[in-house]
Amino acid sequence: MARTRPQHGSEFPAGATSFLALNFRINPVPLLNPLLLSAIIAIASVLAVGAIARRQGILTGEADASLMKLVINVLFPCFIFSKVTGNKTLMDWHSAIIIPAIGFAVLAISFGLCWLAASKLCPLPEFRDPRKRRTFTVSTGLQNYGYMAIPLIDSLFPNSSMIGVLHVHNVGVEIALWTLGVMIFAGGLKGEWWRKVLNPPTLAVLGSIGLNLSGLHKYLPDCCLRTTEIIGQAAMPMGILLVGATIYDYLPKESGGLTKMLRQALPLVLLANVMRCLVLPGVILLIAVTLPGISLELRQVLVIQAAMPAAFLPIVMAKHYDGDAETALRITLSSLFLGLVSIGFWVSLGMHLLEKAKG
Repeated sequence: MARTRPQHGSEFPAGATSFLALNFRINPVPLLNPLLLSAIIAIASVLAVGAIARRQGILTGEADASLMKLVINVLFPCFIFSKVTGNKTLMDWHSAIIIPAIGFAVLAISFGLCWLAASKLCPLPEFRDPRKRRTFTVSTGLQNYGYMAIPLIDSLFPNSSMIGVLHVHNVGVEIALWTLGVMIFAGGLKGEWWRKVLNPPTLAVLGSIGLNLSGLHKYLPDCCLRTTEIIGQAAMPMGILLVGATIYDYLPKESGGLTKMLRQALPLVLLANVMRCLVLPGVILLIAVTLPGISLELRQVLVIQAAMPAAFLPIVMAKHYDGDAETALRITLSSLFLGLVSIGFWVSLGMHLLEKAKG
């Protein structure tokens, strides 16, 4: 029989949320929250190890393609399957439809606000180049919805059902990215874009939800979940190591090169981080706190999503869909560094607001 996981229903997970909310009330600098600080430092440390491994030639560029295929096609699907299958918060059609729809809608709103900022509110000289304007929209609007969100949730909410909710939410994000995001980059849907949406992680979510809705998850042998859980445990560390190596590849190698690269497009970098680290988190938190009829777990997932810095994927997408990869790189790296401070603030504030709304 399938194992049952600890569930929290409508209650806040013991320790994490209450601790964060209490810390926000008594601590004027939320980043000093030791629970958050430990989680953020752990993620940053793994990224650093990946960068060092690349620099020392331990993790070579030639290995990236095969390792990434392993992560996307094997490790992540197993990780998702073990977290979604049997998850009691994902047992009905309402959850299967509403959660991805909210993920889609939030990213669509983020893209819309970033496009408005670039084309109407702050038409910087750089945005006269439509490639840079489109790249700004996708790079700033897309949060790091997986690689940083998953380990942060796992650290703050151990043994909760949030990871499963996050993956179902991310199905909507993926659909928005590979439809709206591609349309923004390329001026329309091109090629077999649907293959990007129907990737192995998404299929793992859909298959797991199907087992839950049909009740067949009850008949899975325990060894099945144990096997996928063991394999899936390698997904996050391997993925983050690869991201760290990729960051190192893009970093300017000459002395002061990173500072120079950011300074050359300072207005664009500042606008991107005002949107990514100030405006968009506020909008997403407003949705998390005020949207009626959604579960506590989904509200908590939205809080984590609000705090995330820009994602790395637009760097690759910009190269493939005729965007400006340098613009994406500037936005991603500056957002990552600033995020080491802003993540703590937004997560603490968001949990405080959820605790206040609950009370």
